[in-house]
Amino acid sequence: MDGVLGVTCSALRDGVTEAVIEIDDEFKGKITEKLFYAFARLNKPILHMAENQVSLEEVFLELTSQADISTAEETLPGDDAKGRM
Repeated sequence: MDGVLGVTCSALRDGVTEAVIEIDDEFKGKITEKLFYAFARLNKPILHMAENQVSLEEVFLELTSQADISTAEETLPGDDAKGRM
């Protein structure tokens, strides 16, 4: 379907599957009805549909926490760092 960048599915419980659908910014707000009818044709009810928006702060925190982990891994003493400070 145009506008869908990716889909991740997870089985949650008896017959319930969570589908996370990544949508191109250009198609946001235009694709929900198409998704609804696509699932309806497959006789798969949508129990919940929501748009997740990530704030700039959340992106910053995720990037800096990943950088902190990378930096920590690089500075951990290993066989080649014995005796150095």
